[in-house]
Amino acid sequence: MEKQFDKDDAALKRIIKTAGREQPSVNFVNDVMQRIAMEKEPAFVYKPLFSKQAWVVVAALFVFAIGTLYFSPLNIFNADQFDFAMPSLQFDLPQIQLSNTFLYGIAFLSLFLIQIPFLKKFTSEENR
Repeated sequence: MEKQFDKDDAALKRIIKTAGREQPSVNFVNDVMQRIAMEKEPAFVYKPLFSKQAWVVVAALFVFAIGTLYFSPLNIFNADQFDFAMPSLQFDLPQIQLSNTFLYGIAFLSLFLIQIPFLKKFTSEENR
């Protein structure tokens, strides 16, 4: 199978040698740059997410809601008619007892995990 690839490789090399290389014109780079400069880039037109009319409607609704709350009589919003009494729930959460050694271990582990990003950033900047 390798012989077949060697034959194909030799044939391709022969074809490339006979075809030769194409040489770009002397002003190739300048021509390309001029064509790029001549292309007009479409200007980005800013379109807001909410139109001015939508903002006016939102502001009007907000002012209307605040005005309604301000000018309405207070007895409409009487909270005495609602019963918010909750049954008394009494339960105790279990107390967690941890040894000092375990607390120190957690503290040093958290410090170690916090230092990793800082050290990684420091070493990557130093190697540049």
